[in-house]
Parts: sequence; structure tokens; C-alpha cells
Amino acid sequence: VMDASSVKIIMAYARAKGMKIISADVRSAFLQGLPLTERTVYVQPPREAEVEKGKIWKLRVSLYGLQDASLRFHWKVRTVFKEMGLEQSKLDPAVFYMRDSKGEVAGIIGSHVDDFMIAGTPEWTDKMVANISSKFELGSVEKDNFMYCGHRVIQDEAGNIKLSQDEYAKEVKDLYISPQRKRQSQEPVTETERKQLRAYAGKL
Repeated sequence: VMDASSVKIIMAYARAKGMKIISADVRSAFLQGLPLTERTVYVQPPREAEVEKGKIWKLRVSLYGLQDASLRFHWKVRTVFKEMGLEQSKLDPAVFYMRDSKGEVAGIIGSHVDDFMIAGTPEWTDKMVANISSKFELGSVEKDNFMYCGHRVIQDEAGNIKLSQDEYAKEVKDLYISPQRKRQSQEPVTETERKQLRAYAGKL
């Protein structure tokens, strides 16, 4: 995934250059990753597949839950983007860009696994979406007002960009601590409480 600062840099560059920002996500991304050739993985078919009893499936690609599933999808993205003429950033491997004939950056694509943030002229972004959709099955493609990694991104006709996390913040519920536990303030934190605190710190 691209670094959080890269998301802001892409938006700042887009605003400075008068670029349009759009988002696009890949449907069932891990099923569209690189073929699983280095090792053999078998899984028990889900019930809804109604597979004959005693049969198992041999995976051709990584599935959600395998440790390298997201990495294999990134490798496929990297391969596809390079074929499209994009360069991979040396500072953030999940950011790709294309230069024009003058050597200036004509467009940028940042990826958060299967969610792409694309910045460029309307013609360039339309071309990129068409090229990407020829290689991956895309889900939604949005512009002007969309959610991206917990941020509400709003871009007006003048190119101004507004960010908000109000919707995300509303999903963060209060951490409940029982009155009895509050009276035990000198007791060590339990492993369950430690996990809860880590989860809340991550959300914040």
C-alpha cells in the first residue's frame, strides 16, 4: 500500500497542476493476481460450490487469507503499469507516474492494494481507466466526491480539494471499560485489553 503521505502528495500535486483526481477499485483483486506457480496450495471448497464430497481444489491464484495474496496482486499491478509506460516511484513502490514529452509528470497512480487513486488530465485519466479495465475487472470508478482510505475526497470544478474524515470518525465507537475494571486502575492491562487498545490506536 502507498504511504499515507503519498496520498496527500498526489492530491497536492494534482491541485497545483490543475489535474483531476478519480478513484477506481478492482473487483475480487486477489483472484486477478499473478498465477500461483512456486508452490501448490489445496483448499476445501465452500459449501455453496456444491462440490462432490471428498474433492478438494488446487489453487491457480492466491486467495484472501494467504500471506502473499496482496503482494502477488501488487506484482501484477506493477507488471501491468510498466507495460502501460508508467514508472515506479523509488520513494514509494505503490506509486506510479508517467512523464510527458517535456519530461514533466503527466499523471500519477497510487495504489492501496486494490484501490487506485489516479491524477491527471481528464483525457489521461480516461485513457488510464480504459487501459486498466482491459487488464483487470474494475468495480466502481468515481470522481468529484468519493471515499478513499477513510477520507471523503471532494474536488470542485475549480480543482480545489477538500478532505474530511467525519464519516470514518463516526464509526469509531467509544471504548467501554466496566465500572469494576475502572476501580482496578493499578492492575496490569490484560492481553484482551491490550488488543483493544491497539485496535483503537490503529483507527485513530
